[in-house]
Amino acid sequence: MNRIIRIVSVITTGAAVAAAAESVPEVILHQGFEETEEFSAFSPNGYTTIPVGRTGRWGVFGRDGVVINELDAAVGERSAKIIRLEKGQYPLIGVSRTPAAGAMEAEVWFLREPQAAFTLRIGGFKEQKFVPAIAIFCTGNGEIQVYDEASKRYLPSGVVTPAEEWTQLKFRFVNGKCRLIAGISGEEKDAGEFSVPSPAELPLDRIECVAAPSPVGSGTSFDEITFTLLPENPEVRK
Repeated sequence: MNRIIRIVSVITTGAAVAAAAESVPEVILHQGFEETEEFSAFSPNGYTTIPVGRTGRWGVFGRDGVVINELDAAVGERSAKIIRLEKGQYPLIGVSRTPAAGAMEAEVWFLREPQAAFTLRIGGFKEQKFVPAIAIFCTGNGEIQVYDEASKRYLPSGVVTPAEEWTQLKFRFVNGKCRLIAGISGEEKDAGEFSVPSPAELPLDRIECVAAPSPVGSGTSFDEITFTLLPENPEVRK
């Protein structure tokens, strides 16, 4: 089959080029856990070294913390796994070098073993304290629940995720709202839209995942964690 190639000459002004650059999403954090050397030489507190580029700073790795899973991955060959311990749970923590002070989309892939449960929080620091903008709880049967600040409870979203299958979560933060979408078996499930602090109140630069009450030894793997700055005034729903 012949390919038709069209060559179009476009004359742009400096302002147009700048506007186009501002409209391009910018990845400020991306971690696929492929570079194992990053996770073999830890500082004493279990974190990787100061972030280089957009890979971020990660922890808490070690005897009772997060491990590298070399048996399964959403992309590539490795992922990070949190395992439910009898006591002393340590979270998977990722910190971006650049806080998101505007619209942002966070993307996370996870694979949950049967009956494994976890919580996931995305937020930032305020007055030297981590404050989650949004928190979810994935139950042992895969139901996604979202924390409600008013009732101080996790409330069902209506979305149930399968065990032993890589599932995508997308959190789209725009103008004080967060739209949560779950990608399950190639289909998108809308888990709802939730009020969150504005970027001016709470710039986002941190994600935490920790094993929740579930059978000891059960675990969840996480991969392809990405924070992407979005163009100005994007739609909350894609």
